[in-house]
Amino acid sequence: MGSDHADQATVDYFNKMTTHYDVGVNLSKALEFLKAAPADSKLVDVGCGDGATLEYIRDNMPIKNLYGMDVAENYLQEAQQKTDCATVHGSVLDDNLINEYAEQFDYAVLRSVLHHLVGRDRKASKANARLCINNTLRILKPGGTLLIAEQTYSPHLLNFLTFWIKKTVGSVTNDRLSLGPEWLNIAQPVVSYYTPAQVITYAGQSELSQIESTRIFNSRKLALVIAPSLTFVTIERTAI
Repeated sequence: MGSDHADQATVDYFNKMTTHYDVGVNLSKALEFLKAAPADSKLVDVGCGDGATLEYIRDNMPIKNLYGMDVAENYLQEAQQKTDCATVHGSVLDDNLINEYAEQFDYAVLRSVLHHLVGRDRKASKANARLCINNTLRILKPGGTLLIAEQTYSPHLLNFLTFWIKKTVGSVTNDRLSLGPEWLNIAQPVVSYYTPAQVITYAGQSELSQIESTRIFNSRKLALVIAPSLTFVTIERTAI
């Protein structure tokens, strides 16, 4: 499957950069529920990147039937080499791909994916985020579990400005322009960040969604200006 349904600039960026993201303490805690999973369960990491999350799950959980889905081929190659997982090249926004894998998985992980599903504007980006959650639920079996782990920021105005600044600068360069710390940059990749409340709202809007738990871990960094956080939502996939 190709990446026709993904933002091409984002695909090109991650094929070039293949950035590594550690699992971290908060995500490892959020994944604890997988310790009770049967060994023959099937799990897919949607937007798996270089396979860091899959590697953690392989090494710490009983599940060994692992799949990685991503639009960036270079990322998928790294994930496969690192974990020996099966790979799915394509976009979670591609209806044909979702139909192919409908109701095949017991568990799914969406880690730091929603903010990368950028559209022509914020409205289109938000629609992509909601579609991503719904489509991921579609590839779960009824009763399956989805864990969303998303970087979130407040206030709304910050996220609006971040999107349009990066969108504008990114239209003239494909490079990542650092302004100091690793997280502070403009241009590529363009991102559409959300507040914790938005992520939780989107998670509950699918007809396939039954939210089981929500957790928000706040960071003290830049607390006087912005409120960065990690938002976790666990969802059970309901039968229609």
